[in-house]
Amino acid sequence: MRAANNPVSLAGVALVNTAAVLWLLLLGGSNPYIGLIYAALLAALILGLILIPLGVKIYGKAEDLVAGSRRIVMVLGITTAANLVIGSHLTYSTVHYMESVDFCGTSCHVMNPEFHASKTGAHSAVKCADCHIAPGAQGWLEAKVNGTRQLWSFLRGTYSRPIPTPVHNLPTAAEMCGKCHQLQAPHEDKVRQFVSYDSNEGNTRQVSTYLFKGRKIHDSHRKMSNVTCLTCHNRPAHAFETPEQAVDRALESGALDAKTPWLRKRVLEAVRKSYVSKEEAFATFDKEFPGTMAIRNIYEANVSPERKLNWGQHENNLGHNNYPGCFRCHDGKNGPEASCDSCHVEAKLTF
Repeated sequence: MRAANNPVSLAGVALVNTAAVLWLLLLGGSNPYIGLIYAALLAALILGLILIPLGVKIYGKAEDLVAGSRRIVMVLGITTAANLVIGSHLTYSTVHYMESVDFCGTSCHVMNPEFHASKTGAHSAVKCADCHIAPGAQGWLEAKVNGTRQLWSFLRGTYSRPIPTPVHNLPTAAEMCGKCHQLQAPHEDKVRQFVSYDSNEGNTRQVSTYLFKGRKIHDSHRKMSNVTCLTCHNRPAHAFETPEQAVDRALESGALDAKTPWLRKRVLEAVRKSYVSKEEAFATFDKEFPGTMAIRNIYEANVSPERKLNWGQHENNLGHNNYPGCFRCHDGKNGPEASCDSCHVEAKLTF
């Protein structure tokens, strides 16, 4: 077709053909970055489809267009059908990928600390989009606009380090928590156990058992108009731990061997040190604790020198052992003072 035999249209054809061939080669792929590749291919496909008619308009002659009109219609019909199939799949795959955990946690390296912290939380199986995107078309559109703004900040290097909290553009607690939880359902009293270890030679294990008055706590707070789930459960998915919590959890799970003398003390000293980068921290851990991957996991889930995130920077308002938590309000000044047995009863203390 002579009308399309020009540099602009040929460049468009090359882009479309390249995008189509790569799309075929990538079908069924599972690489964590495949969504980004699909987005790039979609952009190339659209650009190519724009360049082809643009070149015809710029360089084409009227007599060529008239002479080849039947052929043009046939070619356009075939290519349009093919491009609709390819473009639809690329569009769906790109949008679907942008709402996946892989995109939020691995492609967007800024969110690496939050991604690793989410793995140890109660909502580790919940997708990021389920909590960060409000229901409906408006919520989806607002999330994409916000994401575009964040991407621009990332490309310019102007994003905050660490990521600030609390996040102010989250859906409401009713929209977010209400998807899975019955917010008005009664909460029963529960027995909770807290396991900790001593920093002594034997890494002595201690268990504290408490009865939590779940019904009383939730019923009393439901009556307050300025209190929502997120007032106390402010880190339902990305619960950064203290060094002690992280090491104790690893000891309890067996990821760290509690039979190794002085292990808790040594690990705490290692992870609390300041490092220039994650790689420097890992090199130190591998040297001091060869073959022990758990220490890397502890550090990566809570600290990021590159993002200026350190221990204790993200407060958890649930409880009051490590942060003010309950006593932000129940201190006798900002709200009614509460005693220990207002919320829980120590059932047993075992050494």
